[in-house]
Amino acid sequence: MSIKATLSFTICFLYLGCIVLFSQALRSEPFYGNNSIQKELEKKRIHTRMEEQWVLPAHFQKDSKKIFDTERAQLETELGTIIDKKALFDDVLYPYVKAVHAKIISANPSLPLTQVIVVAEATPNAFSVGEGTLVVHTGLLAELENEAQLNFVLCHEIAHYVLQHTIKQLTGHIEHLQSKEFQNELKKIQASQYNQFDLFESLVQKMQFKSRYHNRLIERQADSLAYHLFINTDANPNQAQRLMQLFQDIDEPLKDSLLNFEPHFGCSKHPYKKSWEQQKKSVWASAVSKQNIARQSLRDSLKTHPDALLRMKWLDSLATNHQVKTLTTTASESLGIRRVSAIESVEAAYRDHDYDWAIYTALLHQKAYPEIGYFKDIVALCISELYTHSKNHTLSDVLAQTSLYYSPRYNQLLSLLNNFSLSDLLLVRECLEANTSSNSEYGLFAKYLYAQISGDSAASQEAKKKYLQQYPDGRFKQNFSNGN
Repeated sequence: MSIKATLSFTICFLYLGCIVLFSQALRSEPFYGNNSIQKELEKKRIHTRMEEQWVLPAHFQKDSKKIFDTERAQLETELGTIIDKKALFDDVLYPYVKAVHAKIISANPSLPLTQVIVVAEATPNAFSVGEGTLVVHTGLLAELENEAQLNFVLCHEIAHYVLQHTIKQLTGHIEHLQSKEFQNELKKIQASQYNQFDLFESLVQKMQFKSRYHNRLIERQADSLAYHLFINTDANPNQAQRLMQLFQDIDEPLKDSLLNFEPHFGCSKHPYKKSWEQQKKSVWASAVSKQNIARQSLRDSLKTHPDALLRMKWLDSLATNHQVKTLTTTASESLGIRRVSAIESVEAAYRDHDYDWAIYTALLHQKAYPEIGYFKDIVALCISELYTHSKNHTLSDVLAQTSLYYSPRYNQLLSLLNNFSLSDLLLVRECLEANTSSNSEYGLFAKYLYAQISGDSAASQEAKKKYLQQYPDGRFKQNFSNGN
């Protein structure tokens, strides 16, 4: 490693230490900055790397070449969109993830070049693009307990890249589609007089089962290589197993069951109504429900990753040759990182106009971080936005319906939001007003919107004036310029 690289690496870790040590001093609102130049550089880097590494297989025929080129172009376009809209080059999370990534590279110097990108997205996920880019969602950072767990996540995604899993899967899939076996089956379906759709669905399902089986083998390969990269960093080996424990329930957080909506959507002046919780039934909803129930038996077989408990057993077998340290969760180690990640994840949902998900995740995180006023403010903002959409008859654009695949509390929230009338939304927003911050940027904008929808022009002008005085270049300035 060069002197310049060593110095950069050292500074990065000093910064990481400051983050952990002074977590209480971290920002309590979403990052606000213009990173357009850095985003353009990332997109150019990805384009160059894909041109270099996603090489068209020599044995592909014309049709296969076309599919390959189309898939490569589509992936690059999707990545560009993600970077433009959600890439987060902030002052906390991006340096943190880069520091953990640098530690892995330093401990495994023979690894090929990789880069990390942090994406503001509530879904707890991370993935390898296939040309060396590792993407980490803020929703995952909000759930991880310490640096070691992020370390293993990055090692796992690096392993996918080293083993060329992404491009091998794409190549294999194209080869199967162009194979004589598949083409013959397709011709038989096209020639049949009846049940063409059912036959084709069966053919696709067979492909899915085969693909998922291979994916499970791929995940085991990635875990095996990742574990060896991981232990080279002197991380606690047990944190890999602890990560699998988290993954087992990461889509259904335990704190979900403790979420109570009554204190948030009711007050002494306007009490909470139990009738809001009733789910409305329709013929279409019943049909979808029956179809979902019929497919429940396939859910495990269609999982891309093996069950977390199975992965844990595999990691246990890999750990037999290594001295295992005492298992500790050390949740406080990265409390500040988790808190900032939670804020960015909620903000991502709000910016995507996923107001129901923004409200749900904000309420969950509010229980964990009651000192952060942002979560209360964003709920108030979202209720105001739902009121506006309901009034304009565009509520279905921003509000989901209940589903068997959602957690019970999220479905309960969706029932509430779908059952609210215009007057209900206004009364709920009035109850929330008492908890809205009076001087924060989000709080002031929330007060402005509330004054707008309630028809209080004096309060609206006062909130606008105060906002522009305190935040002359704030993130909501454009909303005032548009006359909203």
